[in-house]
Amino acid sequence: MKLARNVDRVLNWHVLSYPRSGNRLVTTLLDFAARRVFSELPGGGSDDTTRGTRGAWSAALAPVTVKAHPLGDGPLPDFDPRTDRLLLVLRDPRDAIASHLSDQMGSRMLVTERQIASATAVELDRLHGLLETVRSYPSHMRLHVNFETLTGAEGSSFAAASALLGEVGLDQAALDEMDWLRVNEIAGTGREPPSRRQQRLRQRIRRAAAVRTSCAEVRQFMATGIWPGPAR
Repeated sequence: MKLARNVDRVLNWHVLSYPRSGNRLVTTLLDFAARRVFSELPGGGSDDTTRGTRGAWSAALAPVTVKAHPLGDGPLPDFDPRTDRLLLVLRDPRDAIASHLSDQMGSRMLVTERQIASATAVELDRLHGLLETVRSYPSHMRLHVNFETLTGAEGSSFAAASALLGEVGLDQAALDEMDWLRVNEIAGTGREPPSRRQQRLRQRIRRAAAVRTSCAEVRQFMATGIWPGPAR
């Protein structure tokens, strides 16, 4: 499953995640590293055609990553098992749902606890649908990475990013710590920090999500990418 510079078969990484789980960070990372490797190949950074055109190298190396697919049940329609692989980006579901729903509900003048409970149940079902889709593919066709690992302490997050590049077959030397800071900056472009009202709403939603998910379930989910039991 490693992509080398002399690769003769491309692996297309379909990056899937629940909303607000780090998909943009991961796809930005893979795109950045793939472009860096490409630019260092003969002819990759110029119009040199003596050892291959940019188009030829592009065909050999890309696409490396695909943006997240809409959540839903069933196999991905454009997945080719001969060349494609799945990369599932995981985030603590309590935080992911709280972040996503606070964005969706933050403009409302009044949000009741009943509305929060109902919306949280729907979102947990959506998350389970995504996980079942991923689980329907053989284990050798899928990887998972934790958002929390990629956003931890500065040194550990860079190590996690470098390790991910190795897992998907990209050159780990294509990324240094300054590059990783730049990737984070690019991925965060356009995101406004939550208002105080959104922060309070996020806390309420997280409590509702915590009622439906035990700490043990979350730990197993984050370690394996598989939810240990049925949706509740």
